[in-house]
Amino acid sequence: MPVTNTASALGEAIGIIIENEIENILKPICNDGGYNYDHGGERPGIKGVKLSMVNKSGNRYQLDGVIKNAKGEPIVLLESKYLRYTKHNRDKGSWTCAAHYSLRKSHTTIRKSIAVLSGNWSLPSKKFIESFGVELHVITFEHMCTVLNQYGIKFDWQEKDRRTPNKSFKAFQKLTQKQKNEIGQKLLAPIKKQIEDSILKSRKIITMFDAPDSKI
Repeated sequence: MPVTNTASALGEAIGIIIENEIENILKPICNDGGYNYDHGGERPGIKGVKLSMVNKSGNRYQLDGVIKNAKGEPIVLLESKYLRYTKHNRDKGSWTCAAHYSLRKSHTTIRKSIAVLSGNWSLPSKKFIESFGVELHVITFEHMCTVLNQYGIKFDWQEKDRRTPNKSFKAFQKLTQKQKNEIGQKLLAPIKKQIEDSILKSRKIITMFDAPDSKI
């Protein structure tokens, strides 16, 4: 089936690449400490492929990732949000705030919530999200454009431009899986250590208060 909105399709594809690289960063740290990074998909004993959690009022929120302890209890919530146009800041930002705040209030085992923001997020929006206790790690739009340009993908275009995203999406479709993996690594490179340090710090907090017999 032909893609009608190549700009949206390319943004979604880059978003998936970012999510996959986040998983590559988190899994070794989680596994080493006896924890599990759940990002959805087929899982033993769990119905459905979408990852979601329910608050105490019965409202269900779909999430990108959750770090769980050996009992399956949520410890860290994680969201990855890509934004091209600043006019959508409030919608995407507000959802993350509401979801994470509500779930933290409903699940006492949650110690931290993290959002990896990529693209054109305004400073007021970032401060607003942080005011709800969400830890931010930011991939700037400029950095995204620089990385993708190395692979022949122009990522900076005007909103009404259709020609550039069409050409860029075609270039993306020609990439090998190895090249896509490289893009993910390069996109996350500026914040990789920040994320690793944040999770390692969370592990220490969890060990101190929740898992005295943990091997961490």
